[in-house]
Amino acid sequence: MKFSIPAMIRTLVGLPKVALPNEVEIARVQTQQDQTDWLSVLMEGFEEPESSRPDFQQVLANSFSEPSPVFEHFLARWQGKPCAISTLLRAEHSAGIYHVRVTWHLEEDTRPGHAVALSKFC
Repeated sequence: MKFSIPAMIRTLVGLPKVALPNEVEIARVQTQQDQTDWLSVLMEGFEEPESSRPDFQQVLANSFSEPSPVFEHFLARWQGKPCAISTLLRAEHSAGIYHVRVTWHLEEDTRPGHAVALSKFC
């Protein structure tokens, strides 16, 4: 394969299995609360200014209103608290993972290895 733009490509065959911490749950964003939590992790994780929140909120909302959605948003919760996000973009011949962000200041006793596991899983 040859590309005219920079790209990272990886086949999904042979990816190592990743064990998530016991208290972590990952689910597709579906409810309004999920959207609010997803957006909060995005804003904090990417250190976006609060003034940009309405723009990101609109982009997120628009992605759910598409007739044939190409984006799937995921939210991880650790001990019930939002802690990580990602977005899967499905295209005709490929897919991409975007918005991978983990916030770990939620609890003082969080282990750094959880961030790696969540990033790989998302």
